Amino acid sequence: MFLAALLALDLLALFVGARWSAAAGRGAESFRTRELARALAWCALCGAAFPLLAIFATSSGFAALRALGHALFCVGLPLLGWCGARAWRRRSLWSGALLLVIFSAGELAYLWARRVEPYRLAVDTFVVDWPSPNDGAPASEARLLKVALLADLQTDVIGAHEEEIFRRLDEGRPDLVLFAGDYLQIPLSEPAQYERERAALRRLFRTLTHAPRYGFFGVWGDIDFASDVLEGTPVAMLDDAWAELPAEAPFQLYGLSLASSRRELSSRMLARIASDRRASLVLGHAPDFLAPLIERGQSPWSFLALAGHVHGGQVVLPLLGPPITFSKVPSEVVDGSLQRLGGLSYVISRGLGMERGYAPRLRFACRPQLVFLELRLPT
Repeated sequence: MFLAALLALDLLALFVGARWSAAAGRGAESFRTRELARALAWCALCGAAFPLLAIFATSSGFAALRALGHALFCVGLPLLGWCGARAWRRRSLWSGALLLVIFSAGELAYLWARRVEPYRLAVDTFVVDWPSPNDGAPASEARLLKVALLADLQTDVIGAHEEEIFRRLDEGRPDLVLFAGDYLQIPLSEPAQYERERAALRRLFRTLTHAPRYGFFGVWGDIDFASDVLEGTPVAMLDDAWAELPAEAPFQLYGLSLASSRRELSSRMLARIASDRRASLVLGHAPDFLAPLIERGQSPWSFLALAGHVHGGQVVLPLLGPPITFSKVPSEVVDGSLQRLGGLSYVISRGLGMERGYAPRLRFACRPQLVFLELRLPT
């Protein structure tokens, strides 16, 4: 219903904008600047009105973003292209060519962000040299632990993209697989679809031929309204808890609850990290638990922190970065790269899926990401 209303609004706005712009050049033999001025003014008006109407209709900020995208790509750019065609026909060749190039480039970027970038899976591997407990320097002899991080699968249909993710996960042969929340984004009003896709997700796990030595662990995300989403899979969920691991495991793993991932780490948990000679891994959905450490610019504790939630911003503008991240951490650290802060190493994954519901379903300059970390741990 929301999408149908948006499309109807697009057509109406495009028709009115074209008529109003054309009225400024009626009877003229050449293209007039005021035709373009009216088109630009109409684009600006739609850019302001569409999000306001979306918020009024849905009370959703994501709906406002989607409506803003429609105002730009379904009304603004087509209107500029229409002005370019009019200018070209009236022999204002340079003006017409420029407007047509802007229209074409903008629409191609939109198609790329909708149909290509969300499925261009990036598989990134980072090496973490763990400090020796004796002198703080990397150990000369190390034991390798390979960890896979999957964040924000966040889909409403299990398809070829998700199958590729699990195929590449299996090829990586990790020792430990971690899920940072947000698995299926399907409305509670669609129980049949939810059960169908939950069954499809279970089948993906059955395609894995390699069993990680230390198992699968996960935490809850913002859209995980049903606690049975991973029922029937080998994933053990952690909710402000330490993972149960074999005695010989060279590491300890703590999984944050959704609420805890948005506040400063507890002193009790940090005390255990400080007192244990093994490597410590902390997994959370949101990366906000890292914000106080990043703000201070130092970490007295040595551990590896892994999170998702932000999708890398999902849209990244050249030279400017992501306009929106919905996180307390600086936008420059959410690009899915390995970051270091003293003894702290952390990765905030760009995620694997996209925000659904009312939100714009697109990625731009922000490929979905499967992360492997090769931890070189002291023997």
